[in-house]
Amino acid sequence: MLADPRKRAVIRLVLSASASQHAYVLGDFQDFVRTARPDTGAAS
Repeated sequence: MLADPRKRAVIRLVLSASASQHAYVLGDFQDFVRTARPDTGAAS
């Protein structure tokens, strides 16, 4: 939990796929969502 509530953000990740593609792409999309992280500005 952030100490400063003004530093919060909402990130919306959307999967667009046809009904026939859904089962095929859902797992990859879920993997992608699990990797989404904010950019902290720290050098890597």
